[in-house]
Amino acid sequence: MNALLIYNPEAGGKSFASELDGVIEKLQSRGLVLTLYRMGSAARLDEFLATQEGAHYDRIIVAGGDGSVSSTASALLKRGIDLPIGIIPIGTTNDFAKHFGLPTDIDGIAGIIARDGYACSDIAKINGETFINAVLVGFREFQTLSPFKAKIESGELCFEGEIFMALVMNGRSTGGFARIAKDAAIDDGLLDVLIVKKCPLVELAPLLVSLGSGRHKDSKHILHFQTSGLKVSSEARVSVRADGEEGAVLPIEISVQGSKLKVLSDATAVMKPTGGVFSFGEVLQAAGGLVEIIKDMPRHNVLEYVNRSAIEKAYFEEAEASLADGYIYVVLSSTGTAAGELIRSVTKKDYSHVSLSFDEGLRTLVSYNGGNGLFAPGMNHELLRFFYQKKDANLLVYRVRATKEQKQAVLDEVRKINNEGSSYNLVGLLLPYSHKENIMFCSQFVYHVLKKTGLAYFAKEPHDVKPMDFVELDLKRKLEFHSQVYLSDVLAKPFAAL
Repeated sequence: MNALLIYNPEAGGKSFASELDGVIEKLQSRGLVLTLYRMGSAARLDEFLATQEGAHYDRIIVAGGDGSVSSTASALLKRGIDLPIGIIPIGTTNDFAKHFGLPTDIDGIAGIIARDGYACSDIAKINGETFINAVLVGFREFQTLSPFKAKIESGELCFEGEIFMALVMNGRSTGGFARIAKDAAIDDGLLDVLIVKKCPLVELAPLLVSLGSGRHKDSKHILHFQTSGLKVSSEARVSVRADGEEGAVLPIEISVQGSKLKVLSDATAVMKPTGGVFSFGEVLQAAGGLVEIIKDMPRHNVLEYVNRSAIEKAYFEEAEASLADGYIYVVLSSTGTAAGELIRSVTKKDYSHVSLSFDEGLRTLVSYNGGNGLFAPGMNHELLRFFYQKKDANLLVYRVRATKEQKQAVLDEVRKINNEGSSYNLVGLLLPYSHKENIMFCSQFVYHVLKKTGLAYFAKEPHDVKPMDFVELDLKRKLEFHSQVYLSDVLAKPFAAL
C-alpha cells in the first residue's frame, strides 16, 4: 500500500520526532510505502498536492493535532481527492481523533492506519473555509470575563444579547471537554451550538463545571440547539478560533456538509468520556472559593504562556547543590488558598496542593500555582511564607529515592519549562482540559515531571491526578515519610532561617 504522510512538527511539542519515527517504523513493518511531506502553509500544501495528481496513494496520513487535520482535509476537498485519512494524534489538541476512539499507543495507531476500515465525518465551513471540529467565538473575552453583544441567527433560533462566548461544534468534544454535547454525532449533518449568556460570577462558577460535565441543559444561562447553518455577528471586535487557530473575523457564516470525509478507524470504537469532573453539588458547596478563582481569571491564560523565566539563577544553583543527597521530595500542603479550599471541599482531603523539592530543607520548592498576586500564574519557586493562609497550615514531606542523574533530569525539566514559559491550568481544576504542554495545575505538573524522568510510581492520566494520589496510590511503598511541618512553628523563626 502506498500512503502520503503529511506531518506538522510544530503541533506536537518536543516529543514529536520520536513519536513520529516510532509510528513510521511500525507502518513500514506492516507493508506501507510512505511518501513524507512536511506541512507548511495551506498554500504550499495545495501546491504540493497539485504535483501529486499523477501519483497513486491508497490513503493519506496526517501526523499532528486538529489544526493539521483540518488544513489537510480542506486541501483534499479543494482538490477533489477522495481518499481515507489516517490520523496520528500527536498534536496539542486531538479532539477530532477522539471522536473515532483512535488509540494513542504506537502499535494501535499503526494497526488502524494499515487496515481498510473507516467511518465518515461531516465537514463544516466557516466563511467558506473548512473546519472539522469546533469554532469558538469569544474565548479571549471569556478569559477576562468581558461579555460582548452578539447576534446569532439560524433557521432554528435567533438570539441577540450579551454573551460570554458561543461554541459551534461539529461533534461532541472540543478543547479536551468531552461532555459538552454528549448526544451529538459527527456524521448527523448538524452542528451543535452552545451560547453562554452573561450571568453573575457566583452563577458562572458552577455553570462552568456543569458545562464540562454535560449537566448544563437546564441552565437558564445556556442556549443549546442544533442547526445546519448559522450566522454570528457583533459590533465589537471579538476573537474567533476555528480548530484552535485564530484568524476569522466577525461576522461569520457557518454551515455543515454531511459525511464528506473518510477517517480510518475501528468501527466498533466509541468515544469514551474523560474522567475527573466534579459533580454539580460538590461545586455548589465550594461556590465561595470558585468565585475567588473566577475573579482571578483575568491574570490567567489557558491558551498561551504568561509565566516566563520566573525562577531565578540562585534557585537552580541551590538545587544543583542538593543533587547528590539521594532523594527527590514530594510535599503535600494544606494552605487555605482559594484554589486549595476548592480542591479540599471537592476531594474531601485536607491536603490540596503538591510540590517538589530538591532539598529536605524545602528551599527549592517548586510547583504550579497562581503566583500569590506577586508572580504570573504558572510554575514558580514556592516560599514557605506563601503557604501560611490559615492557622493550621501545614506540610507533609515525603521522599522518593532518586539517583543524581534522575534528580538532574528533574531539574533539567524544570529549567526547560522555566525557559519555554508556563501557565496555570485554571480550567483544569474544574474540567479535564490542557491546551498546551506547559499549561498545568500542581498535581499535573508533579506527576508529569516524575513520569518523564522515570520516577513515577503509579499510572494515571496527568490531568486526572489529584494531590493525595501521590500518597494513596503508592501501592508499592516507594514513598518514605520524612516530616510534618506546621507553618506557625517554622515562621516563628527568623526569616533568614527559612
